[in-house]
Amino acid sequence: MSNMNRYSIPAIFAGGAFTMAATATWIASDTLPGLSEWSRTAKMTGSCGFLVTALLAGALKHRYGRIVLVGLIFSWFGDFFLSFSGMFLQGLVSFLLGHIAYSIAFATHAVRPKQSAVAVAAMALPIAVVVAWLYPNLGDLRIPVLAYTAVISVMFVLSAGLLGMPGGRLACLGALAFWMSDIFVARGAFVTQDAFNRVIGSPLYFGGQVLIALSIAYIALPESVEGGD
Repeated sequence: MSNMNRYSIPAIFAGGAFTMAATATWIASDTLPGLSEWSRTAKMTGSCGFLVTALLAGALKHRYGRIVLVGLIFSWFGDFFLSFSGMFLQGLVSFLLGHIAYSIAFATHAVRPKQSAVAVAAMALPIAVVVAWLYPNLGDLRIPVLAYTAVISVMFVLSAGLLGMPGGRLACLGALAFWMSDIFVARGAFVTQDAFNRVIGSPLYFGGQVLIALSIAYIALPESVEGGD
């Protein structure tokens, strides 16, 4: 099956179905009367969806998959905390730990320095613009938010180092979508709260997580190859 293992097809269907259903329901819960009580359920359904996607993609079969799964589990907790008011910092820390797990997965699998260097150059200006935009509104959360921004940016740079390898494009696109989705999370938390944040940010977030989870199916190396670890 060339660069695709036997886990890929069910993972694609599961990931797509969960992402579409959860995103649509979560957005609808903010815009249609009588659905607000379903918001947390829809969000956590989507979060369970990317965990299922990773497992169907073979996450338990090799080291890269297991580390990515750890990152997805931290993300699940991040979603859970952020679904409650007053738990932003807990959610931030959970996602930060998730990005550290992703970074370890990308770095320990294989990183091509040239691709990562290009990503650093490409991301320098967007990162500076986002930080300058948010900084005046961060208040006591300046240090945690800046630390989080640094970690998620490193995560994306490392994912770019996988380009040209099986699963690398999925991992990189997923990391980029995740990075972009957090702009809308930050906008909602520190700038303006409106439906636009969810309408744009939710598909980016869930889509990014599913793409990262699906990269497992392409980077699935048998344990015998990793035997020296």
